[in-house]
Amino acid sequence: MEVRAQDIVDTVDLGKSEVFLPLYESIVNSIISLLRTGRKDGRIDVFIERENVEDKEPDLFDRKVPPIKSIEIVDNGEGFTEENFISFNAPYTKLNKKYGCKGFGRFTMLAMFSSIQVVSIYKEGNKWFRREFVFDGTKELVYNNVDELAANEERELQTKVKLVDCNNDVLKAYTAKNAEEIAKGVKNHCFIYYLCGQLPTINIVENTDDGPKSLDVDNYFKLEQKDKEKEIKVREETFKLYIVKSPKESNRKYNYVYFCANSRTVGGKRDLSKVDQLFLFPILENGDSVFLDIYVVSDYLDAHINNSRTSFKIPDSIGDMGGDFDAEISMEEILIKIAEELAGLYESFVQETKKKTIQEARTYIETEAPQYRSFLLRQDVLNRMPPHLSAEKKEEFFHREAVMADRKLEEKINAFIAQKDINDEQIEQMVQDMREIRGRFFDPFLIKGLKYPVRNKSH
Repeated sequence: MEVRAQDIVDTVDLGKSEVFLPLYESIVNSIISLLRTGRKDGRIDVFIERENVEDKEPDLFDRKVPPIKSIEIVDNGEGFTEENFISFNAPYTKLNKKYGCKGFGRFTMLAMFSSIQVVSIYKEGNKWFRREFVFDGTKELVYNNVDELAANEERELQTKVKLVDCNNDVLKAYTAKNAEEIAKGVKNHCFIYYLCGQLPTINIVENTDDGPKSLDVDNYFKLEQKDKEKEIKVREETFKLYIVKSPKESNRKYNYVYFCANSRTVGGKRDLSKVDQLFLFPILENGDSVFLDIYVVSDYLDAHINNSRTSFKIPDSIGDMGGDFDAEISMEEILIKIAEELAGLYESFVQETKKKTIQEARTYIETEAPQYRSFLLRQDVLNRMPPHLSAEKKEEFFHREAVMADRKLEEKINAFIAQKDINDEQIEQMVQDMREIRGRFFDPFLIKGLKYPVRNKSH
């Protein structure tokens, strides 16, 4: 049965946060091409072409820029040899499986662009060739021309891949990002290669009023500082964490987790504070505020990525499993384990945050909520209060704790009253239990149903 390229393209469901995935996929292909050569002077240049602008060409850092029209990616990797071309032209190829490639990337590109134009100079055996071809979703392989280079022609490995005419009317507006934002996206997507020391030089190039200007993506990688590497276990699966510290920036708010598969980040970043409010703000170490970026790598994630590499075939939350604990590990389970590991790794920060949280809880009770004063001596309750709660959320927390305490107290009272024979020792123990639940401010005479007045020996 023949499957048309357009049929596969139509199955690619990109979201607005994934509009640059075709670029990222092409850059990853270039990185793999360079890895196959083993060369140390690898280089990738990304040329941005935007929709026509009436006033002026955008600068690299302009906040308001036109959408993308076309993108050209140039590298000095292995190129489209006959073997690589056959692999490119066959969906779900296994040629570069060890690099995480599934032969699906070009369909992602065609989900945003009308065609892919390629010019590649490469060497096979002792001969040099130039291959030119065009691939699109309707005609598929438009043409494929291969010429052997003459002895007097320039012979330098170079491959140009041009993603031509962004034609996704739904998502095109979301490509209006400046070169700096594009560079940061490349950094996030390719960060595992940087951590493993496999990243070549990458430049983003834009035409400006003063001619072409280049932005070195490596500058954004250098801002990151790999702090730690750790392994965690979720059930029987192992996950490796690359923990990176970034200096606090004015427009950043959270600590993020990036799930990776096949040496690239997949899907959007996850806010760690969603599972533990301890990480709602930057980590404070030695007086400096830093944010954490945690990159997660695992064979389990590699095995559960979807074909288009845009998401994982894994339940998002524990609730999605419907009580079936033999089901797939959920993303929420992994995030909870990551938060627990980080709490141990950054213990001084955790202790300081906990100390501050308890003091805030005491102040809130003493100044705004005296009805909860019995909790001032309930260290277990104070320890349970999450950090960084608003006054409204503090009220919700203590109200919930009070309801639970009253329920527990009622159960004990009912059990106490149901006893047939009650002695002074049991009464004294009951009072002690009451005070442990409700604190020293609890007056046992106020409990309905107690038949025996109790002398308060502590006063």
